[in-house]
Amino acid sequence: MFKKLLSIIVFVGASVTSFSQLSFSSDSSYSQMVPGVFTKCSITVSNTGNHDVMVSWRMINSTLKDFGNPDGSWAIGYCDCVQCYFNDFNLLIQQDSCPDAMAPGESVDWYITIDPGTVAMANAEWIVEVHNYTDDIKDTISYFLLDHPNSVKKINYNAEVKSYPNPANNELVVDYTLTNVNNPVLSVYSLLGSKLESFPVNKANGRLNVNTSNYENGMYFYTIEENGQRVFIQKFNVVH
Repeated sequence: MFKKLLSIIVFVGASVTSFSQLSFSSDSSYSQMVPGVFTKCSITVSNTGNHDVMVSWRMINSTLKDFGNPDGSWAIGYCDCVQCYFNDFNLLIQQDSCPDAMAPGESVDWYITIDPGTVAMANAEWIVEVHNYTDDIKDTISYFLLDHPNSVKKINYNAEVKSYPNPANNELVVDYTLTNVNNPVLSVYSLLGSKLESFPVNKANGRLNVNTSNYENGMYFYTIEENGQRVFIQKFNVVH
């Protein structure tokens, strides 16, 4: 059984998730944008095993205002295992590999830096698949960039959510209690970010039973959203 309390106006990073050799300081990191200031949204990637691992990554979903967006471009950087990449009049890099293996005990901050400047702001996300290709295992980490509180009405969204079983076979049960969420929708996505289905949910609390019998084996994630703004996100596996 999994239980998680989330307030998306503050940084989230108390739990540690892991797969094989690699551990993450958090599944997801949140940061508020400030016009004219580079803010940082960070997750620490660590090798907690006893042998070297080679790592690569690729962006699997993004709503950042990048080059070519009709609303303009935010100043964006993404820093992985060894270097930072910036969108200076180009698309932000979509994937790369660490040139050297991560040694046992090594930890590196992987982070987004962003300055929206004078371009209109909206909540945005950057979801990355991390591939430990020494052991051929993949997982995802997510970065969420939030509106500056002075640009829109500031609302503290809270979601207390637990989902089980994980892995799911024919059904995933989601129990939830929500605060300041008036029109919540629970949506299920593939690991690549494709929306599979959505369900309106009670705005205060309740239980939703998601039929996973037709899902292929693999990793998915579900969100609770308020008018397109994500209040909660959690990964789960399906194994038949």
